[in-house]
Amino acid sequence: MTHLWALALWIGVGVALQTLYLVRASINLGHLATCAAFTLVFLVGNFIVGGASLHPFILVCAYALFAFLLAAVCKEEILPVVTEQLLLAYTVIFWYALVVFFYRGTQVQKLLLSFLALPSGLTLYVAFVRPPLRFWSKLSLYVWFLAIVVSLALLQFPYGSLGVLLRGRTAPSWPGPFDGIVTGAALTYLVVNATYLYLLIQRRSHGHRSILWDEMTSLMTQRTDSRGPTHLQALIIVAALGGALLANYAYRSLPDALAVNLGIVAAAIVLGRGSFGEASRATAALPRAGSDTDSVPWEIRRGD
Repeated sequence: MTHLWALALWIGVGVALQTLYLVRASINLGHLATCAAFTLVFLVGNFIVGGASLHPFILVCAYALFAFLLAAVCKEEILPVVTEQLLLAYTVIFWYALVVFFYRGTQVQKLLLSFLALPSGLTLYVAFVRPPLRFWSKLSLYVWFLAIVVSLALLQFPYGSLGVLLRGRTAPSWPGPFDGIVTGAALTYLVVNATYLYLLIQRRSHGHRSILWDEMTSLMTQRTDSRGPTHLQALIIVAALGGALLANYAYRSLPDALAVNLGIVAAAIVLGRGSFGEASRATAALPRAGSDTDSVPWEIRRGD
């Protein structure tokens, strides 16, 4: 077994573990079997077209397809509940990824970073000032969360890195199985959230797509947890996570991609509220898509 195949299989282990984590509260074997069946059809088709051969890169593409199908089929079960703690942590990770993977000091990049500083500043404002959140502010926070994870996907999995698997000329510089598992788990989480962003930004029109948009926005606002962190908790998140990433940037203890992957997965586990199955009772009383109050901004005040 070549190193490339070993890496692709370890990434698959990470995909499987992350999938089990996402669906742990409400496992629907029929939905999982549907996703697996379509993914298998994709692999068999590529096997036939490739002349009874399969490249490791195609296997990784199949993982991404499975994650996309999982998000589309199981959105009621796995659409993430976004806490302000999680959003704050992801904002810190996002800026670290921007610096190490993207920023080179050009004027265009400086302009882009100035633009991105606005939602980041609003995230800090919400975390430390803790204003009451209405429908559109909740939806904005959720969209910013999805934009972060999609951006992390684009920054962390550039074509140059995937080209190593595509060309197969040299072995990736990843240190071993653990890195592959973490990468697979992060890839699954990022593709799932990218799918939800895609569903959200579809053009609103009359009929089914408009109904789908209303349902998605209602679901997202229900799953934006407005119980923000205390000032001490917010400070600890920024100081601890930011300090760890700054130390890694200075001393290069871990590869940048591994540091970002660990941050993504660990923050989702430690600071997230889990899947919808765990939060359904807390959100059952909130307005649903299609209800009379769906189009009216509503407010949930936090406890002190």
